[in-house]
Amino acid sequence: KIYNQTEEVCYIDFENKFKEITGIEYHKFINIYYLLILLSVGRSNTNIYDIIRDIQFDTKKLGFSKDDIRDVIELISRDYNFYKHGDNWNLLRFYPIVKTTKGENNYIISNIYSLILSFPNAIYWIIRNYYSEANSNKFTIYFGKCFEYYLKEVLDYYNIRYEKLKESKKQKEKMPDWKIETNQYIFFVEQKSALFPIDARTTNKEERYSKIEGYFTNNIIKAFKQLNAYKINNTDKKVIRICLTFEKIYMEENVKYIIEQNMQFDSNENLNWIVNIDEFEILMDTLCNNEEEFNQLIEKKIQLEVTHDKNGRNFEKILGGYKYNYTGKQINHFKRIAEQIKEKLK
Repeated sequence: KIYNQTEEVCYIDFENKFKEITGIEYHKFINIYYLLILLSVGRSNTNIYDIIRDIQFDTKKLGFSKDDIRDVIELISRDYNFYKHGDNWNLLRFYPIVKTTKGENNYIISNIYSLILSFPNAIYWIIRNYYSEANSNKFTIYFGKCFEYYLKEVLDYYNIRYEKLKESKKQKEKMPDWKIETNQYIFFVEQKSALFPIDARTTNKEERYSKIEGYFTNNIIKAFKQLNAYKINNTDKKVIRICLTFEKIYMEENVKYIIEQNMQFDSNENLNWIVNIDEFEILMDTLCNNEEEFNQLIEKKIQLEVTHDKNGRNFEKILGGYKYNYTGKQINHFKRIAEQIKEKLK
């Protein structure tokens, strides 16, 4: 219920909006897409359309028809000329099926990994692009608010001591979203939900640099400026400022270097970190279950930052092998979908 509100932002019902845009039911799309992946892995025939012909059972028992499967294939495919004349080398991540002119109903899976990788983000981009093409920022604002709600759920689940920092309309300076306090540390957290822009993957070098620079400026640099503008006094605890991203920032150390060259930190540079939500959840899980181990992880991270360790200094280097329960067990929708389809297939 907390997601369905209109006081701060325009509420968007993702299920209804997805059907309005595509004509396909939200959950039906997910189930069909998942089935297409299952039936495509290890398949020697690259024509995904033949899967419809090869299915020897009544798909209505799975909750959809063969016509529904055709609609999903059409939705996530484009014809050859679309890719040939496009200037974005990443198009296969968003339209992983290529419709060719050779023969009837010839829909090629050019790369099975593109088909798999596009699955988790497909709905996000379909809805996001709908609003973007309408020159509306309603989706990005609401999605950012959803990210805040989600983090609150994570913090509550792990019983973390936190405070949601609220701005007053009279304030001139922005403040971080959250303050998290442990026995040894104070963490200020600023959330950034924006995904890396598709346009940054174009083949036009000048345009690509412009999009990347805009992403850094409007998200990462903005976050660190807000974090550093907020001061705290009278504490003996180590204060760490975190830009919390919704997705993993690849080549994070290079990104941090670019950020350091483009802004002046008011606090210790080595205590300003980029952390993605997966890493953050692992840290919260560890803090909840073993604070001493959590402290060791934080000190290891600080040491890597201070020494500029040649083997890397991001959390990925020190969290290998760590698992967490929230997304893995509590809200694992992919696992639930797989189990449901498996039972129906039996």
